[in-house]
Amino acid sequence: MRGGTDASPAFGSAWPEPVDGSGPGAAPLAATPAGASVGLGRMLRTVRHIPLSQLAARARFMALRHRYGLVPGRPIQRARCQAAGTAAAVPLPVVPRALLVPEGTGVVEARAAAFADGRFSYVGRTVDFSAGVRWSDPAASPLWLFNLHYLGALVDLVVTGRVDHARRLLASWMAVCGERWDAVAWHPYPVSLRLSNLCFAAGDAGGFEALGASTLDLAATHAAFLLDHLERDLRGNHVLENAVALVCAARFLRGPLAGRCDTVARRLLAAEIPEQVPADGGHFELSPMYHSIVLHRLLQVRCVLGAGDALLRDTIDPAIARMAAFLRGILCPDGDIPLLGDSARGFAAPPERLLGAAAAVAPDIGRPSLGRTSFADSGLHVLRGQRTWTILDAGPVCPTYLPGHGQADSLTLEVWCDGACIVGDPGVHEYTGPERAWGRSSRAHSTMTIDDADTSEVYGSFRVGGRARVVAISVGGNAVTAALEPFGLAARLTRTVRLTGTTGDTLEILDSATAPPGRTVRSRLHLHPAVQLVEGPTASGRHVIARSPAGFVRIQAEQPLEVERGRASRQYGLIEPTTILVQTLAAGAATAGNVCVAKFSIVPLDGG
Repeated sequence: MRGGTDASPAFGSAWPEPVDGSGPGAAPLAATPAGASVGLGRMLRTVRHIPLSQLAARARFMALRHRYGLVPGRPIQRARCQAAGTAAAVPLPVVPRALLVPEGTGVVEARAAAFADGRFSYVGRTVDFSAGVRWSDPAASPLWLFNLHYLGALVDLVVTGRVDHARRLLASWMAVCGERWDAVAWHPYPVSLRLSNLCFAAGDAGGFEALGASTLDLAATHAAFLLDHLERDLRGNHVLENAVALVCAARFLRGPLAGRCDTVARRLLAAEIPEQVPADGGHFELSPMYHSIVLHRLLQVRCVLGAGDALLRDTIDPAIARMAAFLRGILCPDGDIPLLGDSARGFAAPPERLLGAAAAVAPDIGRPSLGRTSFADSGLHVLRGQRTWTILDAGPVCPTYLPGHGQADSLTLEVWCDGACIVGDPGVHEYTGPERAWGRSSRAHSTMTIDDADTSEVYGSFRVGGRARVVAISVGGNAVTAALEPFGLAARLTRTVRLTGTTGDTLEILDSATAPPGRTVRSRLHLHPAVQLVEGPTASGRHVIARSPAGFVRIQAEQPLEVERGRASRQYGLIEPTTILVQTLAAGAATAGNVCVAKFSIVPLDGG
């Protein structure tokens, strides 16, 4: 994977906002929490967390978009003038292919063969460009187009010996986009990814000239453009991508421009890495997928900078070690990432490849032992038994100033039995449209709701207004308890997750709520798409038998169970039907201060 996934600003999308809804096959969503206003109030609740400097950077970004739309040739000409006289470094750095294409030889060969035939596949959609690449394909989503413009295909083509195809692809992009600004092609995020990919491909091919006579000038123009368009309006992983691209420019280019890139990149990395990678090693955007992407980038930076660099010693290597330990600690029993937050499988580099590359600075990371592992900064808690594994998300909704990947998923969890996922997360289908609204909603997650409203005020594609607060966490033995105050309502939702039984493999989920009179509190378990009910709910309505690819499990409820239809997207572009088990907490909070309770027990059965 040589690209990221972001396609829109976090708190002010440049793209049309989708209509909130749950999509086909499910009841409509409650778009905002109870009591939440809309319009101006919601926007104020969003921007109140954003520093003035960041809002000013956003205003500049939007003003430049308008200006460049009127004179699209001028910003490219300006960057080209600033890049004049830039030469290529001698020799060019060469990044190991294990860090360029960590997916493995077979995957990359198949992907490169498809590119060579004109078939471009991103986020679950394949387009035939054999008659010529449509760089502004109107049928494509913003996320799809961003991936196209990263030009990660260049690296695939070069490392598989298809340099001629890479040269033709780059010439096609330059003919359409190389002289004129475009809102997608020259957005700083694709510019960053494309600059890195130009450098990596050139290093593997033996020189910029191998990709065409104008490739060196194009890379230098990208570097000059990026220096003037850093994503200070978004920050987070976006500005890290800016910094990584500038590191590449500093090492693959030579001259005053390369020196400027080096100075800015070092300043950005020295400031951003400690903020974005706290002591527990998790990335602060709280997505295992983005965690993997950022770790991959830092490993590439480490290789490009070379041994002995002070920035590596003081900042990057310690962050890599922390991130590797965190990644190992949260991996599911099958060795892949849980789908918490904005995560999908099959997009970031495989975890084992990342951990292997990180072993140079973190050689002693072993597999976690049975019991509980807690990551205090990220709010993730993992409970491991012989047969049962679970992860509870009791962390913040999003970084204070970066709501783009926040979801109304507080206190959600994943549960695995005998190596198979039983209770899962909805994942991510796309970053726009009704599936985006569904995937961010509380009802799509294994958590609690009051009147089926979202616990945080998620809206649009990348916005969060009012936010739920985790107000108390206690841990001990094989148990974790967390209390949540949802946005917009004087209420408290408390969840305890614990492993019990003689073998420690019965998972108990105890939910309780204090809510205003007349409110209905529900607790949901979102079953994995591969899990099917084979028995129940029974006559009492309080237990079911479910079958997973690994065997059978019994799910017992304290209150009568209802069944809802749901759907999940474990990979981008994939939609699979699912079953959601719903338990209405007792008493229904009929009087003020009333506490209602519910309980789920999940037990793997023998003979599966």
